[in-house]
Order: sequence, then structure tokens, then C-alpha cells
Amino acid sequence: MNANELLSLFNAMEHEEQTAFLSLLASHETGKNLSDPTDATPPSSDHRKICPHCGHPAKANGTTRSGRQRFYCGNCRKSFSETTGTILQHTLKPQSTWEKFVGCMMECRTLRDSASVCGISVVTAFRWCHKVLDSMQSIMEGVSMDGVIECDETFFRLSFKGDHRKSSGFTMPRAPHRRGNDNHVRGISSEQVCVSTAVTKGGLSIGKMATTGAFKEEAVPLIYGGKICSGSTVCTDSHKAYSHLEETLHVKHVKVDPDKHMKGKYGIQCINSYHSRLKGMIARFHGVATKYLNNYIVWNNFVNHAKQLPANAKRKTLLEHIAKCLCSTRNQSIPKRNPVPTVV
Repeated sequence: MNANELLSLFNAMEHEEQTAFLSLLASHETGKNLSDPTDATPPSSDHRKICPHCGHPAKANGTTRSGRQRFYCGNCRKSFSETTGTILQHTLKPQSTWEKFVGCMMECRTLRDSASVCGISVVTAFRWCHKVLDSMQSIMEGVSMDGVIECDETFFRLSFKGDHRKSSGFTMPRAPHRRGNDNHVRGISSEQVCVSTAVTKGGLSIGKMATTGAFKEEAVPLIYGGKICSGSTVCTDSHKAYSHLEETLHVKHVKVDPDKHMKGKYGIQCINSYHSRLKGMIARFHGVATKYLNNYIVWNNFVNHAKQLPANAKRKTLLEHIAKCLCSTRNQSIPKRNPVPTVV
């Protein structure tokens, strides 16, 4: 029996039978290679049959030149493979290389270290890193926090590291600082970016750049809206931006007095510890450009703070996520991002 006959039998199966058959094949596979036609990965779940162009169900229809299963959508009349729209689309590296790279990310290695371990260039490591982190933004968007939650903000210097050539169209909004020097303005100023964060003792965390300079009340619903469930208990410091937190998010608000970390059984020690780990990670990379800071926050949340999964499970989860999650990031679009992507 040849491949075409097997494919015809497969198409004649019911949907449930196809799913069971593919799951059985996936359970027997080892050593998959993304670039080897003889080691193609068959679809293992229903999402691989959903058209990435229009969202309608599609049917199996032959294979690609590399041996991957191809699907055809009768609605938009487009064909696609299981990697279409994902980070792995057009990849020329085997799965083993991607596994090594994900392992490097779980260890928070620098780009040069990751490139050396994986046998790729530093530029490729940079592009892979931000494609993975862009896809991980959807993980944080799906976080929903309840119970006792600690919220606070932290600050990072504005950084315009990257390509400053005239051909890029970028112009510095301020005079450049001397290497190694701190901000020219003391205290909180427009030369700093405010990162608003929240954590739970169960290991959930969110973080996002809110504004430049001091934290503003307008940022509260934009950062925390839809992330903190109503009826939760939110612990913060006495910052005036949180003065209407109860009315905005419909939660119980506990204010911790200045120069203290606890108010009865409630406190903000967990969020302070989170800030310490986040700044330690950023310092490990010798600072990051402000336009990439949100990605590094998600990276820290997944690797250093998420307590619900052990390290091995996190690695497996991340590998599965980048293989399934649709990501529109392209190489040429990465350095062209807004230099200061704040929400307010």
C-alpha cells in the first residue's frame, strides 16, 4: 500500500477516528526533524485543521515538498501546512536545534551563548528570541488573577539601544548619555519608563510598560482590566494612582502604609521580590532596549516566577506553544518597533 492509498483511507475516516489515529502516531514518534522530509510531523490536534487565513475547517490534501501534511480550505481556497503562520514556517533548522534554543531560553542565556550552543548566528538567535517572546505575549494575555494580589510599579531607564543609522529613520529624542552614566535627572522623570506589575502567591504574574515618568491613574484599567477578577483582594502601596482601584476593578483594596511591607496579614513583599528578580534578569543582559522590554518581562514571568509548572514541563510547554501559536512577526519588522511602546 502506497502513501496515496493511505491518504485516501485517512480522508474516508470520521473526524473522531482521524484524531485518534493521529494521536496514536504522535505517541510512537521520536527524534522528529523539521527539515527532514522522511521525518515530517503529522497533525496531532484539531487546531492544525483550522485554516489560519479564514478560520474555517480544512481537509488534508497531499503533502508539501518537505513531506509535511498539507491542508486545503474550501472556504478561502487556500492551502497550508501545519507550520503555516507559526514561528516554524520556512524554518531550515531541525527540531533538535529549536529544542536546544528553547533550553537556552529557559536558562536565560545571552544571545551569544545561545548562538554558540545551537550553532547559529547571533542575528538568528536575536530574531528567534523575539519571535518566541512575541508568541508568548498571548500566554500573559490569557492570565486571570484572583484571591490576594499584590500590585506595584517599578522603573527602568529609557534605552534606545539598536540601529541608529540614518537609513533606519530613527532620531534620538534626547542627547545621548555617556556610557555607564545614570540619568541626567534625579528621581522619577520622563527619562524613565514605568512598568506596572501584579503577582499572586500561587505564581501568576503580569507586567507591562505603562507610561514614561510617574505612574498614572489612567493606566490602571488598561493594565489590570480583564486580568484581575472582581471580588479579589488587591494590596498596593499608598500611591495616589490606586485611589479609585475599588471602583475601577470592583475589588477590595488594601493600602500598605509608606515605609512598611505589611498591613496585618496583607503585604507587598512578593511584588518587591518579583521586582528584584526582574531587574536582576535585565542587568544580566546589560540592559535592553525599551522597545523590547515587554518581551523580557514576559520571559521573566515564564521562567523565573511561574510556580505552577516545573522546569521540564515549562520547556515542553514552550516547545508546544511555538509549534501551535500563530505569530505574525517577521525578521524585518522586529527592529522597526515603536521606541517607547507605552499604553498611556
